[in-house]
Amino acid sequence: MSFRKLEKEFFDYVVKQNPILATFLGVHKYDSELPDLSKKTIEKEIKKLKEFLRKFESVETKNFDEEISRLAAVYELRLELFWLEKIRMWERDPDVSFLGDALFPLIFRDFAPFNKRMRSALKRIEKFSKVLEQMKKTVDKPVKIWVDIALENIPMLENFLDTILEICKANKFRNLRKAEEIVSKAKKSLASYKEHLKKIKTKASEKYWLSDEEFDELIQLMLINLSKDEMLSLANYYLRRYQKEMKKVLKEMNVKTVKEAEKILENNKPKTFREALKYHKQVVKELKEFLRRNKLFTLPKGEKLVIMETPSYLTKLIPYAAYFPPAPFEKNKVGIYIVTPRQKLGKHLTYASIKNTVVHEAYPGHHLQHACASLQKSYVRHLLSPPEFVEGWAHYCEEYMLEKGFLNKPEEKFVFLKDAIWRACRVIVDIKLSTGRMSFKQAVNFLIRNAYLDREGALAEVKRYTKSPGYQLCYLIGKHMIKELRREFETVNNFNERKFNDLLMYEGNLPLYLFWFVMDRKFK
Repeated sequence: MSFRKLEKEFFDYVVKQNPILATFLGVHKYDSELPDLSKKTIEKEIKKLKEFLRKFESVETKNFDEEISRLAAVYELRLELFWLEKIRMWERDPDVSFLGDALFPLIFRDFAPFNKRMRSALKRIEKFSKVLEQMKKTVDKPVKIWVDIALENIPMLENFLDTILEICKANKFRNLRKAEEIVSKAKKSLASYKEHLKKIKTKASEKYWLSDEEFDELIQLMLINLSKDEMLSLANYYLRRYQKEMKKVLKEMNVKTVKEAEKILENNKPKTFREALKYHKQVVKELKEFLRRNKLFTLPKGEKLVIMETPSYLTKLIPYAAYFPPAPFEKNKVGIYIVTPRQKLGKHLTYASIKNTVVHEAYPGHHLQHACASLQKSYVRHLLSPPEFVEGWAHYCEEYMLEKGFLNKPEEKFVFLKDAIWRACRVIVDIKLSTGRMSFKQAVNFLIRNAYLDREGALAEVKRYTKSPGYQLCYLIGKHMIKELRREFETVNNFNERKFNDLLMYEGNLPLYLFWFVMDRKFK
């Protein structure tokens, strides 16, 4: 079998098994389906993925691009099998918030007429009861804190179902009565599942962390060539460095504390939400012109970023802002950035915060990254989302725009440094919490003391960290790896910055490790 044929076979299998992912990718063949979460099906999937892994490990490739895609497939399969077969999260995590993810793109993305998308959404809602019954049997080794998280998330999912009915009414959906019946049955199933969670909580395990050996294996499979101790050393180095730089910026702002600096930012923000939204659009325009004028990137043809107010029916789900990347298999490469209005404009809507966030989320951050990656011809590369590259890149962009002078005011440097300190703290918490060396309470207090988070924000952060070992460290470690990559290739004669940046963007969302090979072949 040729590599291209194997790649397509693998892609087709993955999107069929993961219909929610298919919808996000723009493959709309399975828009009315939900994944089968029975033990029997998941065990079959493990066997099938092992079979694909063996094939990708031995298949011959015809050229360099195929070889990179083959290595990417091996990376993805080994990592997926680690979670499915070794850690077996599907036996331990009872959260069903993914059911909201199943509905979100159907409601929000305008890829088809409303009635067609809503019919698909309702068919998925009809399948809630089946999935919930499967999970009652499949999740037989629950983790207590994840049961608590699931119980917290169910009311939000129930609210989303109510919101969908409001959307149906607002858009004069043709079969509103049937929609109401389907939603009513789904809510009853969720109520039953909630009672089930309360029962299993008493016998749930306290252990959410990995062993040292499991965490080391995870980092190795992520192709991050750094040990835990090396990453902790880097995090502490950056934390000290950023804290030192923060003192200088506070002095520039003529204040002594972070709270005093935040008050200055609070007094320098748009007067109304409409003005805040207008400023987002202005920053995007300025950024695109800045990137063109300084010849830093080649912007892809046809890409577009729509910045809009969060629709009223979504404000309960999205309290601040959210970004939705272009779907690779849809014709229009449109990213959508929604911003939620609030009675009082908060910290996220000061001028300095908006500017830094647009760099991170839009240009040259996530939107540019995903818009370029969506043009890739490799099927395998569309299945990847390596966090050390995806999150590392967006964090790198904040510092990059500081270097280039786009973010140059003391207030903007302050926002960058506050976030950079937080990302350094994330590395420390991620490693220690994920290996049982730091308790949940200690992690919360660490973030409050060192990352300037309030208690509510720190609690939410740490809850998420317990379910995603190895992810949170990727912001800073990924940025560090990109800087190391750039430093190595800056030594090449006639270094071309735009060519370097374009290779990072247009090769797709690959593990950063593979970019050393890409740069070595295509840059020199």
